[in-house]
Amino acid sequence: MLLSLGNPAIFSISLLVIGSYLFLRDRNLRLGAILLMLSIAVKPQIGGLIVLYLLVRGIHRRYAVAAIAGALALLLSAGLMLSLQPRSADWTSALRTNISAAEDPGGVNDSRPTNKAAYYFINLQAITGVFFTDAREYNSAAWAIFLALLAVWIAAVLRANAGLEMNLLSIGALAVLSLMPVYHRYYDARLLLISIPAVL
Repeated sequence: MLLSLGNPAIFSISLLVIGSYLFLRDRNLRLGAILLMLSIAVKPQIGGLIVLYLLVRGIHRRYAVAAIAGALALLLSAGLMLSLQPRSADWTSALRTNISAAEDPGGVNDSRPTNKAAYYFINLQAITGVFFTDAREYNSAAWAIFLALLAVWIAAVLRANAGLEMNLLSIGALAVLSLMPVYHRYYDARLLLISIPAVL
């Protein structure tokens, strides 16, 4: 995907899995923080919630903060560099226009069943788009379902005792939840690799 489409999903997922492993096993935390930083800088919707979990649960909090701060610094630097170039100075409005056009009826990210590419989506909009024709409605329904499931997950995590097994279970469930609310195609499902320890 990275070479053929320029999509960094595999890169981001790989870094997230390795970085999370290093954090959970208390090994080479600086490298783990760098890997997590690069993962969320490249594709925040892949590992953002998992890195926030590490931060909130206090799993090497200082390194988790460094990873988040580093990713934000990279993203802000990239945005600033784009803004300073005459050809890309208006990049934010161009990005909004492209995203809107992609989600419009017939667009490449249209989640309704009339879009044949929607069968490759793994986010909730692929399901809610069957029941609602308006993009605002199926997006709102998807976010409502996601937030309800996230609230259940938070309640379960708060009641559980901290430990390696609980962290593995929590991260495995969070990986599934991370794929629900925003646009993801089938190749992002490789994020579920991080749930294998939880399943075992």
